[in-house]
Amino acid sequence: ALGSKVRLQTILRRITHTRDGITAALEAKGSIDEARFDFVICAMPLTTLRDVVFDPPLPEPQRRAVSLVKYGAATKSALQFNRAPWRRRGIPRAFGTALPIGAVWDGSEEHNGTILSLLAGGGASAATREMLAAEGPSRIVRELSWLNLKNAELTTWASMSWEHERWSGGGYAFFDTQFPPALRYLLARPF
Repeated sequence: ALGSKVRLQTILRRITHTRDGITAALEAKGSIDEARFDFVICAMPLTTLRDVVFDPPLPEPQRRAVSLVKYGAATKSALQFNRAPWRRRGIPRAFGTALPIGAVWDGSEEHNGTILSLLAGGGASAATREMLAAEGPSRIVRELSWLNLKNAELTTWASMSWEHERWSGGGYAFFDTQFPPALRYLLARPF
């Protein structure tokens, strides 16, 4: 419904708030244009929000709250096979594991596809990356031997480590012991 109002491949660089409204500096294709708005909702990872210049600046407690939230490592992988031997009556379609590949689920969901999705969070993210670097996706498939994949052929795969992705900087936000709980409400507070 938004049509051409949605701007893809655009970076929010600055938000300037005056009595007349809000001006946002938006970078696309190497040039910066300004757009005027009545209000702006910044629904983005805090790792990205930290790079936005606010004028006037965010109040110090709110800026501090934004700067203190940590993001965790997470590698998501998708493996497509020529068939889905894991899909059998009475067998679950999702598994939490203690394996270095993390959680596993039928990535085809309601469709009749042949994709397994994996999400390795925390230390498992690095373990998954190391396995892929050393032996490629065949190493991941071996970790999934309990799903009876010996007669299924891996046809394609993809993997993304969110902690290395520029616009997210991690797979999930978390509050460590250095984050004062009293600041948490400031993350959603209007300014």
